[in-house]
Amino acid sequence: MLTAKLTIPADRFSRIRGGLSNPAPALEAVGHYVVNKWMPSLFKSAGQGTWPSVLRGGSPLWDSGTLARGFFPVLGGDGRSVLIVNPLKYAARMNFGGTVTPKAGKFLAVPLPTLSITERRGKKPREFNKVLGTTKKGKPINSTFFAKSRKGNLILFERSKKGEIIRPLFVMKTSVTIKPRPFMKWFPEMKAQATAIAKAALLKAMGEKAA
Repeated sequence: MLTAKLTIPADRFSRIRGGLSNPAPALEAVGHYVVNKWMPSLFKSAGQGTWPSVLRGGSPLWDSGTLARGFFPVLGGDGRSVLIVNPLKYAARMNFGGTVTPKAGKFLAVPLPTLSITERRGKKPREFNKVLGTTKKGKPINSTFFAKSRKGNLILFERSKKGEIIRPLFVMKTSVTIKPRPFMKWFPEMKAQATAIAKAALLKAMGEKAA
């Protein structure tokens, strides 16, 4: 689980509290903005163009998974903060980066750009294999097979019934290093917008209008 805390500075909060009995609506407004407006925009733009690209192409963390859609706000126990939470186990690794190794077996199967988004999400390497026929000795002829590339990488290929190679599916790796793609941090645009939203909500709760 990954959590970020947005806190109203203590000196400002003490001045506001005198005329505001319930700061929750303002905090909820900020949380709603971060989760429903800021995060989708940030992920769609690949961290405002700052995140490293991925081998498969497309927008990293947006068009291949549910990470960007897994955030939700929770009011802080101190009464002057809102927590932005993502319960997905891999959220922290995507934010900070890190190395992934196989939990079972020798290799990780890394999808190649030839696979569609649906195939990358829903299928494991073994699910691509079909029995195309049998040899004269009765052994099955599989639609997938492993071969090494010129660079020495082990790749899972798919072939047709005629034996033609259709496409490479996965490259097999003993470990994969994920580059940091920070999303749980204060971006200038996010800070400015969140501050404006909180200010407007606080003034509204006190019966005042924003200047």
